[in-house]
Amino acid sequence: MTDSIRMIKFASILAISLAPLATLYSQEAVPAKAPQIVILKLDDLTTKDADASGVSTRWQQIANFVEKKKIKASVGIIANSLDADKPAFFEWIKAQNKKGLLEFWNHGQTHSEKLVDGKKIHEFKNVPFEEQKATLEKSQKLAKEKLGFDFAAIGTPFNTCSEDTEKVLEEFPEIKVWFFGPAKPKFSKKLILERTVDLEKPVLNPDFEQFKTAYEKLAVDKEYIVLQGHPMGWKGERFKNFESAVDYLLAKGCVFMTPSEYFTYKEKKK
Repeated sequence: MTDSIRMIKFASILAISLAPLATLYSQEAVPAKAPQIVILKLDDLTTKDADASGVSTRWQQIANFVEKKKIKASVGIIANSLDADKPAFFEWIKAQNKKGLLEFWNHGQTHSEKLVDGKKIHEFKNVPFEEQKATLEKSQKLAKEKLGFDFAAIGTPFNTCSEDTEKVLEEFPEIKVWFFGPAKPKFSKKLILERTVDLEKPVLNPDFEQFKTAYEKLAVDKEYIVLQGHPMGWKGERFKNFESAVDYLLAKGCVFMTPSEYFTYKEKKK
């Protein structure tokens, strides 16, 4: 056997011997990708259309759904619903909060809109600092008094705000998370969750196929996504489209969190 042949055989044996080590090193060098986080932002819980249980059957359907799917979601309360004496409503919220599958957050005091001199006036848009602060103080106080817990997240009505909103929110340290706040905040230190992809198109109408297309194009590589929805508008096929979107994301290995859970997750990563 010539020296050249011996060298070729030796090189072949060496390559085969080192292959498992190369594979192992490669696996260790590339960490596993963390699952994407999904935060369901479900808007407009009020006492309107409530039945004897304290809430509408549409909201009970949501509570049943998250329990069945073993996921988490969050619900925005329009806080003037806490003004009146509605013990069944309060008890339903407290029971759901205790289960830990639904987190309830501040969705404004009245969720109202009016037109003044051609300008849209919302609770947190085209309204001065002191008025915004008074609104927020009232809704935060009602949550503590009637429900026994603080709202730790906020989603302003119509997703509108101003620089004054940023300043006002800094005076409420119990609020950690802000849904769809300013993309480039000037003052806010809150965890601001961005809007990447829509579940409903148009509003009130979940459309699974359009969501799937938009998700694959815009959101598949994001650390998290927030999906906004309005369950009071979901009946029949609309709810099925919502369910299809959730099943699709679960099949992809996504993890559903509440906003406060995501805040804690981010803090631990710092």
